[in-house]
Amino acid sequence: PECIDGTFSRTYTITIRDACGNASTCSVSYSGVCEQFCTLTQGGWGNAGGNYPFDTPSGIASTTDIISSLMAVHGPLIIGTGVNTLEVQSAGCVIALLPSAGGPKPLSNGSYTAAPDNNCDAGPGNKNPQNNEKRLKNNLATNTIALQLNIWYSDVLGGDLANYDLSSGCVDFDLSITYYGYPATVQGVLDFANDVLGGLYGNEKNKTAKRLAGVATNAITAINEYWHECSIPDPCSGDTPKIAFDMGNELLAQGLSKEFVHMAYPNPVMDQALNIRFKTISDTHVVLSMFNTSGQRIAAFFNDTVEGNTLHDVQVDLQDQPAGVYFYQIHLYDADKEAIHHGRVVVLK
Repeated sequence: PECIDGTFSRTYTITIRDACGNASTCSVSYSGVCEQFCTLTQGGWGNAGGNYPFDTPSGIASTTDIISSLMAVHGPLIIGTGVNTLEVQSAGCVIALLPSAGGPKPLSNGSYTAAPDNNCDAGPGNKNPQNNEKRLKNNLATNTIALQLNIWYSDVLGGDLANYDLSSGCVDFDLSITYYGYPATVQGVLDFANDVLGGLYGNEKNKTAKRLAGVATNAITAINEYWHECSIPDPCSGDTPKIAFDMGNELLAQGLSKEFVHMAYPNPVMDQALNIRFKTISDTHVVLSMFNTSGQRIAAFFNDTVEGNTLHDVQVDLQDQPAGVYFYQIHLYDADKEAIHHGRVVVLK
C-alpha cells in the first residue's frame, strides 16, 4: 500500500469457491503507520557501487543517483558553522570523501568547497587533509555528511528523522547533548556536530574541542547505524529499546578505568543549575563543597555514601552567587583511604 503522510490503508477481498461453484467472500482491511526512517553509514554513502531503497519504480537506486536526487532538492551539502565550513557540491565528491581516513576533529579555519572542478579538494594546501585516495581524514566530518544525507533520505521515504524525539522515543538515547543547550532530537545532534566542526568549542588543537568531536562522532555513528538500510522501520518494535549511544560516559573523557572521574556541566553556567557528575570505582563516602576564589566555602552540597561503578549527578544552584570563578572540592574517604579532587567552574550573569 502507498504511504501517504505517514499512514497506509488497504483492503483485501478473498473469495473461496468449491467444485460446485458455491462461493463465500470476506474482506479484511489493514491500516497503520508507515513512517520509515532510512539511514546509511558513511561507508554506505561512500560506496560507488551501492544500490539502496529509494522512491523509484523499482524501489532501489544507486548511491550516485540517490545523492544526486537529494542534492537536486536541497542543494549542496554544507557542514560546519560560521567561518569554518566545507561545502560538498556533487554526489561524486561525497563518494570520493567518504568513508573517513582519520580521527574526529574540528574543520580547519576557513570556508572550503569540494567540487568536481577542483578534484573534490576539501581544503587547498592540506587545510582539511585527505589521503591519497581523496578520503577525508576527519571521522566527524564524514559522519556529519552521512547524517545530513540520512535526514534528507528518510524524508523522501516518509520519515521525519530530523525531528525524531530522542527523549520520548522508543530508542534508548543518552541525552547529554542537552547539557550544551541542544534539543534532544536527531537535528539537535546534527547541530551539535556542526558547531563542533565549526570551531564553536575550539580548534583541532583544543582539548575540549577534540573531546567533543569524539562525543559527536559516537552519537552520529550510532544514529547512522541504527536504521541502516531501513532495517528497523518501527523503533518501538521489540521487547526492549535499543541503546544507540552513551554520550554521558564519553563526556567524562578521563578514562573510566581510573579510580575516580568527575566533570561539571554546563561550564560556563548561566541561569541554570550546575551539574557535577562523578564516578568512583567502589562504594565511597563523598562530600562535595563549593568555594569562591577567596577560599571561602559557600556550602557543602552533598554528603553521602555512593555506590561504586555508577555515574552520580549532583545539582548545584549558583544562581544567587555573583559572576566569577568558583572551585568545587570532592572529598572521598572510606575506612582505608581518602582523597581530594578539585574542579573549576565559571558563572556568567
